[in-house]
Amino acid sequence: RAVRTPALQLGGEPAVGLFCRSVFNMQRRKDFAASIFYDEERDIAMGKKLPRAAAVHDVSGFGKCALTIAIPVLSACGVEVCPLPTAVLSANTDFQGFQMVDLTEAMSRFLTHWEEMGLCFDAVYSGFLGSAMQIDDIERMVRRFRPVLTLIDPVCGDEGVVYKTYTREMCERLRQLVRIADVVTPNLTEACVLTGTDYAACGTQPAEIRALAE
Repeated sequence: RAVRTPALQLGGEPAVGLFCRSVFNMQRRKDFAASIFYDEERDIAMGKKLPRAAAVHDVSGFGKCALTIAIPVLSACGVEVCPLPTAVLSANTDFQGFQMVDLTEAMSRFLTHWEEMGLCFDAVYSGFLGSAMQIDDIERMVRRFRPVLTLIDPVCGDEGVVYKTYTREMCERLRQLVRIADVVTPNLTEACVLTGTDYAACGTQPAEIRALAE
């Protein structure tokens, strides 16, 4: 179930130019993607299936992050991505005055429908959450689908500051959530939140980072 690395050969041409040509030439777009990343028809003929991942994250209208990045990158690597949006934001949380719609209720109903469909997932990847209740849904997904890989990105803050949308309860629940993960990918602020460490007193030397991780 390993994900294949994209075999991308640009031959000196800027990547953005290659991308733009493929977008404007819609007839060739599918062939372009298949040829440089993976051969889906060949894999189907050989009885192989694409690994399927549930991506539990937000959608930001502006700001290169979350599902707008995860979907194309994972898809290019030959992964079938099933997005489960946690919230819709006008822009990511770096921008003042961002607007957010919490999708907690819809997320639970979507998950119920996936269960009724009998879907299964090789991986579950979670990131930005809209409420503490969504943590229950992620735990439910891991119990129900028993993925080979569970990756938790405990998105909750940066540069020593917790995001405005994250409550104390959410931060405490994150500490429980990461215990079911195979891989956890916090930044320094999030690592301090998870471990109860004072960010101001946290060093950044390799030995100090290792001690924080342990």
